[in-house]
Amino acid sequence: MNISRDNRTLHRRVMAAMAAVALLGGCTTKSQEAPSLMGPSGLGLLITMTASPAALPRDGSSQSTVTVFARDESGQVVSGVRLLANVSPGATQLAQSEAVTGADGSARFLLTAPILSTVAANNQVVFRVTPLGGINDDFRNASPRSVALGLLGPSNATYPSPNFVITPEAPTAPAFVTFDGSSTMDEGVPCMSCMYTWETSHGYSSSGRYAAFPFDLPGTYAVALTVTDVTGTTNSIIKSIEVKAAATEDEGEEEEEP
Repeated sequence: MNISRDNRTLHRRVMAAMAAVALLGGCTTKSQEAPSLMGPSGLGLLITMTASPAALPRDGSSQSTVTVFARDESGQVVSGVRLLANVSPGATQLAQSEAVTGADGSARFLLTAPILSTVAANNQVVFRVTPLGGINDDFRNASPRSVALGLLGPSNATYPSPNFVITPEAPTAPAFVTFDGSSTMDEGVPCMSCMYTWETSHGYSSSGRYAAFPFDLPGTYAVALTVTDVTGTTNSIIKSIEVKAAATEDEGEEEEEP
């Protein structure tokens, strides 16, 4: 009798354990189910762009039209998407900074070329657009997209880098000092076609890659070099020069003892 009762007790414990395992397994399976999609995602918005023409002269007046297309994950056009645009370098003009995609999923932006002296990295204009979302959609997590337009004419990706050498470095008044600007660089090479303009703090000026000025009195003077490259882009550098006084005849002589 005792053995039979023990068997029934053991049987109930086994059945309870199996039920607990089954219940736990059901909870685990349910927690791994993928959640349903709730509304559109900004990551599912596909933005493509074209520019016509794809290159602009640096004339400050030529224009290009950038057309932006918005589509969803299935390739269907998306209308009513607000777009925020910007362009670099800043000298490039945008007719409008915002637009909304139409029934065909497209929006257009008109940009005007920069002037000749504008410095543009990689000699390009970069147009960027960011989806802001529509009335019923939220695309604020979508990343900006960009398209690059080439610039025609002389390359102007950097400002000139003026530099000059002073000879002698420590002159004594009265002195005639020369200035050599041939170490000036532009676009990574010596700027042989640049224009050079010199000015000093004691009223002298000159032009050309080399200059020379008189310094009749001792003191500290400033010398400025302004360089202009073939695109009209300018940059300047200022250096100081200390002109020493000439030594007197009795300088350095020891005083006689009384």
